[in-house]
Amino acid sequence: PDPTATTVPAEGATTTVAPTTTAPPTTTTQPSRRAITPAEPLDLFIAGDSMMQELGNGLLRIIPADLVDAELDYRVSTGLSRPDFFDWPQRLAEVVTQDPPEASVVFFGTNDNQNLSVDGNILQRGSAEWEAEYRSRVATVMDLLTQPGGTLTWVGLPVMRDQTLEQGVQIMNRVYAEEAAKRPLVTFVDTHALFSDANGQFAEYLPAADGSSAKMRQGDGIHLSIAGADRMANAAWATLASTWNLA
Repeated sequence: PDPTATTVPAEGATTTVAPTTTAPPTTTTQPSRRAITPAEPLDLFIAGDSMMQELGNGLLRIIPADLVDAELDYRVSTGLSRPDFFDWPQRLAEVVTQDPPEASVVFFGTNDNQNLSVDGNILQRGSAEWEAEYRSRVATVMDLLTQPGGTLTWVGLPVMRDQTLEQGVQIMNRVYAEEAAKRPLVTFVDTHALFSDANGQFAEYLPAADGSSAKMRQGDGIHLSIAGADRMANAAWATLASTWNLA
């Protein structure tokens, strides 16, 4: 089963965020962007694991179809940990070579809290060696998708119910944020607090815009409900729209 820059707090998130999941602020100035019009819409590539199925469809529900030409590519049970199963860097290299997108949104990590195999050696999840290798893989994805000058919105992992997975989420979110902070074309969207309760813990239900309580997560404590997908999509879109002056 699928268990699966500047740090931008997601819209609606609390202001108290664990230091391990945020990157230091940067004063990097974003380059000017071309005008997006119906005649010349933004070319957007959306990719990731099975949670991107939910997030991606949430994005497709809210982005202005007349201004954005979006392609959604999600792969169940994939991530950056098992290139022998599905090689995301290879897939992204093909995308960039064949038709480089102007903007990308990615989501990875729900399947990556596992040991890594490198040249016949097993790197234990959470170890310094594991983090260094995983960081290298994250950096490769970021560099691939910004190589042609496109922007990348990296959506971070929400809080998880399972504590073992949550420990991995803390590490992975920190890696994403730190690597994004090194790259002016990459923006990390912190969704951890967006899906946490007032104490920073996993919340299956959260207040909706109308004040009612809405179910945000599926029964596995990982995947998003439709309401949760819309909540995360709104945060990702707010960042992307701001980058491309579509807000």
